[in-house]
Amino acid sequence: MDFYSQAMKMDYKEALEDAVNRLLNGEWSVPKFQLEFYRLYLEEVPGEILSEDEWRFYSAIDQALNQVTTVPDPPSRESRCMNYQEFIELAQNLHQQYLKAETT
Repeated sequence: MDFYSQAMKMDYKEALEDAVNRLLNGEWSVPKFQLEFYRLYLEEVPGEILSEDEWRFYSAIDQALNQVTTVPDPPSRESRCMNYQEFIELAQNLHQQYLKAETT
């Protein structure tokens, strides 16, 4: 069973967290994460079920994904585009901030 089919059987919040964890633990590449995250976050998750902290975190991930390219050229860099590794590092930092906010 693919991730999307599994996600439809999960709580939306669990499915989003699972997708992020798969990226951060190296199970998924950035393109795979991008495909699955967009299918779930943009197409399925009702916005009203997310807390403010969750919304901020997943929106930041969404915005960062819009800036990802394989190899950003200098003009793209000026527009804040990033490569895959830079996105993963940013996602790790955002995730740590999100987890910290959830526990306080």
